[in-house]
Amino acid sequence: MSLFDSASLVVTPNGYKEDKLYAIKPTDGSGDLVVTRATTATRVNSDGLIEVTPYNFFTYSNTFSNAIWIKSNTSVTSGQSGYDGTLNASLLTSSANNGFIYQNSLINETNTFSIYAKAGTNTQIILYSQHSAQGKYFNLSTGTIGADFVAAPINATIESVGNGWYRCTITVSASSNSAWRIYNVTTGTSYIQNAQLVRGTSAKEYFPTTDRLDVPRLDYTNSTCPSILVEPQRTNLANYSEQFDNAFWIKTNATIILNATTSPSGNLTANKILETTTSGYHYAESIRSLTNGQTYTASCFIKKAERNFGYIGIYTNESKQIRVDLVNGTISSTAGTWVSYKLEDYGNDWYRVTGTFVATTTTYFFIGPALNSTTVIYSGNSSNGVFLWGAQLELGSNATSYIPTTSASVTRNADVISKTGISSLIGQTEGTIFVDANLSVNANERRLISVSNGTETQRIIIWTLGTTLYTSFNGVSVNLGNFPIGTTKIAVGYTISGGSTTYSIKVNNNTLITGTAAAAPNPLSAINLGNNTTSGLPLNDRVNLTTIWKTRLTNAELATLTTI
Repeated sequence: MSLFDSASLVVTPNGYKEDKLYAIKPTDGSGDLVVTRATTATRVNSDGLIEVTPYNFFTYSNTFSNAIWIKSNTSVTSGQSGYDGTLNASLLTSSANNGFIYQNSLINETNTFSIYAKAGTNTQIILYSQHSAQGKYFNLSTGTIGADFVAAPINATIESVGNGWYRCTITVSASSNSAWRIYNVTTGTSYIQNAQLVRGTSAKEYFPTTDRLDVPRLDYTNSTCPSILVEPQRTNLANYSEQFDNAFWIKTNATIILNATTSPSGNLTANKILETTTSGYHYAESIRSLTNGQTYTASCFIKKAERNFGYIGIYTNESKQIRVDLVNGTISSTAGTWVSYKLEDYGNDWYRVTGTFVATTTTYFFIGPALNSTTVIYSGNSSNGVFLWGAQLELGSNATSYIPTTSASVTRNADVISKTGISSLIGQTEGTIFVDANLSVNANERRLISVSNGTETQRIIIWTLGTTLYTSFNGVSVNLGNFPIGTTKIAVGYTISGGSTTYSIKVNNNTLITGTAAAAPNPLSAINLGNNTTSGLPLNDRVNLTTIWKTRLTNAELATLTTI
């Protein structure tokens, strides 16, 4: 018998759509988790590229009747037959030539705006970016691209998707808030469906949005299978994180070439830093006012160009450097005092260099090429350098997922994943809790899962502190030893009776731990994944799978679950 044949609540990255994490069992939606973040965030997608999630920057991307879509001489009628066989298309009816609807959205760099459209009594539409003043006519009768509207976009495409429907796109450069308009060229009607605005030079597979921001992050870092990324709130204090030509970054014996190669996002947005012939350091530097004595982490993505070595550095009361071999993907040498440092491979010769340090009030963050494994002071060649992208400086003892910035720092809120009012799905007198996670070095107290009554009083939790993994029943904690770095599978079987809880706990291939705790958690009606019941103690790592049974599995079944 499969372990999942018994009544169980299973939360997996495969149970994901738009703004929900779906439970596999039950199938009526009663166990679907609520995700709250209220800001954009990034993830590594299934192609190994860093992207903002959700990547569709439009809100209510197919609800054109919503007030977020502003109408000019145009009305919207929903419930029309769409290109995908649904009734999710909308009819645009314009009472004047060039009637339009639009939504304001801010994206920096190169963006692609797309819409699925079909002719009605009006046979031409226009897609237009007001800020960049670039647009194109699209003929929905002949399936052809027409003249420029105001000015030519970088690119425009039209693709037939059947039954008279076309996907129309324009690619433009925008650096501030823009009104993204869809025009009916003449009075009359046309049909539209599934608007999308993405970073980059081409349209992506359509991603539907409503409120848009409260979306779980399925992350494929170093894996072909996704994990749920759960991180704390962090702020990137490094402005212009992808634009090293900006004056925010002071150049010393160096120049910057914009859009020099493809970045880890898959877009042509990486910069090249070129050394000059002057003898000395060669770098781009930012100066930040930080809190004296606090721990911060600096990071940047670096790729070899003419130089095979690069480095990041921090100057506080001493000069600290992390020098990296970009051919072999190793840290070649360091200087100064770091709390910790590491190098991560992001594919296509890109590496993220990370250093954690204790700050002084004025802190200098610098990045540049190196001559070899140890030498950063030398006479350069004006044609030699390395590629840079995605600088980040954040308060905390580790680098979190990349947070893009422009003219100001940007905050990504914490991922909060929970579900309340589900006592019928949780075993009250017996049960099993299973978590499969990827854990990294982290000394902070953090929560893998809480099963509780919605408070920190009545609860069964799996958590870490320092290097130790624990399970707790109310206030009674069971020490499970040092938590494994990497794959961590924990299964907790419990029976609650007479004011106490008898338990069996298995971690990976470790010896089974059994015992009785003088505590009886009751009632159990809520789940918090990667946080505690007050949205604190974030996991700051990834969850592969979590399952809750209303029955206590046998010790042999616990061993099967946790075998690695």
